[in-house]
Amino acid sequence: MLAEAFADDPVMIWVFPDTLTRSERMAGLFALMMRTHHLPRGEVWTTDDRAGAAVWCAPDHWRVPGTRQLRNSPGLLRLVGRDELFVAQGRY
Repeated sequence: MLAEAFADDPVMIWVFPDTLTRSERMAGLFALMMRTHHLPRGEVWTTDDRAGAAVWCAPDHWRVPGTRQLRNSPGLLRLVGRDELFVAQGRY
């Protein structure tokens, strides 16, 4: 659902330029971030049918700790790609 909601987001299009794989890779990215960051550290609310969601972290909890980034690296590399990941990391 989140991948569909962000399908035409300029940042997501930049991170995932291949239209053939964008949706699947975005879904994987959102699943990884939900599982490893948002659910343990933030708040996630969905409608009963999961057609809509609100996801956030408190202002002092939004940064992904370095240890979590390292653990997420294999999945991020697989989903985003090495070159795109290093460019995106440099913009934080």
